[in-house]
Amino acid sequence: MTNTTDRSSTDNSPEEGKTVKIVADKHKCIGAGTCVVIAPELFDQDDEGIVEVLAEEPREDQLGVLNEAIEYCPAQALLLARD
Repeated sequence: MTNTTDRSSTDNSPEEGKTVKIVADKHKCIGAGTCVVIAPELFDQDDEGIVEVLAEEPREDQLGVLNEAIEYCPAQALLLARD
């Protein structure tokens, strides 16, 4: 039996008045580039293919693509940190 986690139910929206920061775990990143394809304004890859965060504090209008990038990251290397 395969153990799966449903990340689509995770609430990655910020609370009212709270700031959010994108956190990328470079040790978990496998260089698939899914985040760059989904949200090129937020992510890039270094010379080795590892994720680089371009906008640490995303704007509200970027949260939709950000949540999609988090959901589809095959290594689960992305998350939002709330202040």
